[in-house]
This record gives sequence, structure tokens and C-alpha cells, in this order.
Amino acid sequence: MSASIEIQEAIQKAIAESAGEIRQLHETIQVLREQMEKMVFDKQEAVQVAVARSSDEIDQLKKTVQALRDVLEQERITHSEERQKIRQSDREENQLLEKMIVALRDELERARV
Repeated sequence: MSASIEIQEAIQKAIAESAGEIRQLHETIQVLREQMEKMVFDKQEAVQVAVARSSDEIDQLKKTVQALRDVLEQERITHSEERQKIRQSDREENQLLEKMIVALRDELERARV
């Protein structure tokens, strides 16, 4: 009978060890699952942060481009106005010179006579 008791004790011991090992494996699985979920969450958070930064940078670049376009347009307007003033000044100078030429011709004609 003692052999039978020893066998039963060995079986009970093996069952207890197996149950302990199973419990440890379940705990390990739970820890690994939590770590994996945290990694997924952290990665999603990092992606969201990167997308937000990219969106902010895109907005800033759009604003910079618009500001540069505004400056360029203002420069174009200013340049156009300056050209018009120069043309007007040239026309006025030409008219003055033509009047001077006519006056000098008249004076020259009178001097010849």
C-alpha cells in the first residue's frame, strides 16, 4: 500500500506543480498581453503626435506661402505704379523738350530773318 500512496503523492505533487506552472504561464501571458497593448497604445499615440505636428507644420507653411504671395503681389503693384510714374514723367519731359524745340526753332527762324 505504501507504493500506492507514494504514487498518489507523486501524482498530486505533479498535478500541483503543473497547476503552479499553468498559473505562472497565465500570469506571463497576461503581462505580455498588457505590454503588447501598451506598445500598441504608445505607437498610436506617437502616430497621432506626428500627424498633429505635420498638420501644424503644413499650416505654418501655408501661412508662410500666403504671406510671401501677398508681399510679392504688393511688390508687383508698387513696381507697376513706379513704372507708370516713370512713363508719365518721361511723357511730360518729352512734351517739355518738344515745346523747347519748337521755341528754339521759332527763335532760330526769327534770328535768320
